[in-house]
Amino acid sequence: MLVLATPYTSIRDMAKRMIPFLPMSLLIGDAYDSLSKAPGLQLPTLVYHGDSDELIPHRMGETMARAIPGAQLVTVQGGHHNDLFARDGERILDEIARIGATP
Repeated sequence: MLVLATPYTSIRDMAKRMIPFLPMSLLIGDAYDSLSKAPGLQLPTLVYHGDSDELIPHRMGETMARAIPGAQLVTVQGGHHNDLFARDGERILDEIARIGATP
């Protein structure tokens, strides 16, 4: 089982978002490109992300969930980057348990 909390697609994508005027693909050596690895994952996966995350955009979590075969996305309404369990921890844990019980 894999659980991704507020995942980014790659460090380069994050850097481009934060500093759009610099050539981040040239400045960052290791891209930590999660998105390129996602389609090859073959295990039950839960992605959870807040729709008000000010650090890593919710759309990156959506993109990762779509790229991993069979992954489930749990969106925490009004959730920021660090308050997801305070806002909706019971639902997140229930989904982790459900996915963990999947054969």
